[in-house]
Amino acid sequence: MEWEKTDQTGMSEKSGLFLLIALMAMGYLIGGFVAYFTWEAMTGVPFSTESMQDASRALEVRIAQTVLSVFIFLVPSYVAVRAVSRTPAAYFRLSRHSTWRAYAFGTVVMILMIFVASMLAQFTEWIPLSAQMELYFKDMEEQYLQQIEVMSQMNNWTDFVIVLITMALVPAVVEEFFFRGTFQNMMHRATGQLWVSIIITALLFSAIHFSFYGFLARTALGIVLGWLYGMSRNLWVPIMAHFINNAIAVGEVYYLRSVGRSIDDGLTEQVPWWGGCIALGALLFFIRRFHQQLSDGTR
Repeated sequence: MEWEKTDQTGMSEKSGLFLLIALMAMGYLIGGFVAYFTWEAMTGVPFSTESMQDASRALEVRIAQTVLSVFIFLVPSYVAVRAVSRTPAAYFRLSRHSTWRAYAFGTVVMILMIFVASMLAQFTEWIPLSAQMELYFKDMEEQYLQQIEVMSQMNNWTDFVIVLITMALVPAVVEEFFFRGTFQNMMHRATGQLWVSIIITALLFSAIHFSFYGFLARTALGIVLGWLYGMSRNLWVPIMAHFINNAIAVGEVYYLRSVGRSIDDGLTEQVPWWGGCIALGALLFFIRRFHQQLSDGTR
């Protein structure tokens, strides 16, 4: 696959990858400080795990998390890309246009991925673990769900829109800029190996969420998002697909809350494994069916 010229500065993509990781670590520290002071300015209480689990401060939690994610993912992405290219928009592939087929395909893929992800989550639960490891991973999952429980508090349509922006749109944008637009992009340019860059990026994308039971499902999602980016050469396509995936989850939570059910109720309602297999077959069919359309001039 040939890359368009993006006015390189002279820094190589390999150096850019090291810079990106270093900037991510710095972003975590700086973003943590900014989120800390933002939190205290908004709430007047110390920033702590306990205070972040207070459902009455759901809006403040969302804002703090948004600030942190911008510093961890979006800022490092721009700085790293700006270091290797004088035209960041072209390097990210924000200036390319895709046909409606690419976006429609991304939507269909995300719907099918719900069923595939459920199947993979069940497979993960079958992996034998020691009692200590199982306790550790379940504790991590519980902490994650507690955070989601707080951030997803929705009592009306206004809350729904706010949650849709902070938990669906913002993560889709900042994570796709970092993982697909920068990390996968740089690795692909550095190695010339599309699938190597897609798989390694997907593994990093899944690992960064610190969820053992969701690892296989998020890895599969990352592979699909990486493939969409690699084939369409347009960052807006995986951003849209990622948003659709997140928005479906937010919509499910809103529905559960509207009928008086908890998030745990939705998590326990898993798709039968055979349903996931059918969805996987359909997913592979669509990938094969639209591969040519996404890789030629009908993007």
